[in-house]
Amino acid sequence: MIDTKCTEKDIFQIFQNIAGRYDRSNAIISMGMHWRWKKHMVRHLAGMLPKGGHILDLCCGTGDICKLFLKEKKGFTITGGDFSPNMLALARKKLGGNRTLHLIHADAMCLPWAEETFDAVVISFGLRNTPNWRHVIKEMVRVTKNGGIVCIMDAHYPDHPLIKRVFSLYFARIMPLLGGGSQRQEEYHWLDLSAREFAHWKELMGMMKEAGLVHRRYKRFLFGSCVYQLGEKRYLPHSGFLC
Repeated sequence: MIDTKCTEKDIFQIFQNIAGRYDRSNAIISMGMHWRWKKHMVRHLAGMLPKGGHILDLCCGTGDICKLFLKEKKGFTITGGDFSPNMLALARKKLGGNRTLHLIHADAMCLPWAEETFDAVVISFGLRNTPNWRHVIKEMVRVTKNGGIVCIMDAHYPDHPLIKRVFSLYFARIMPLLGGGSQRQEEYHWLDLSAREFAHWKELMGMMKEAGLVHRRYKRFLFGSCVYQLGEKRYLPHSGFLC
């Protein structure tokens, strides 16, 4: 079984391998709820951004978040960045031909953009699979404009002991079979372990503050198994989370 000692090369290969069934697997694993969560996040964030704003979707995968921002009809320019060529190829197939969308090969640990390039930077279900969460958050803040927004959405194990036990059974035993089928279960065991060992969402909140963000909002879904958090790159007195 793949364990949490996976190297960056191992993780890269996992996502290369699962790219072809990634969308279908996500829909099955979350019972379609991941779309509802992503739409909620995108709708709220889009309302905070200026028309014609430039958004980076980091670890964009097959382009779900890019697609949702394009549907907002606010003239956004969207850049999707991912380290997996197979994921980017599927995103291009799904979203190709849109002049306001740019899909770029990018390493979350060393972003190829200058400081203060984007009005917002989003990472959705990708941070936990990077080798250094704090460093990636700092990179996201670096390329965000002053006054811009950094958004993190990811999977977490719930806090309640009983619910956590149920989720543990589902993610460890059932999810790898549903997501990976008979041939790709090993890769989905890694995704379970990455969620199990990921930072608590309140710990992420602290990392965002350390990186220079003022928190504006967080939202928990399904007992906290999915959480998104928004932070603003500017100090605002008396600012805090809006629940």
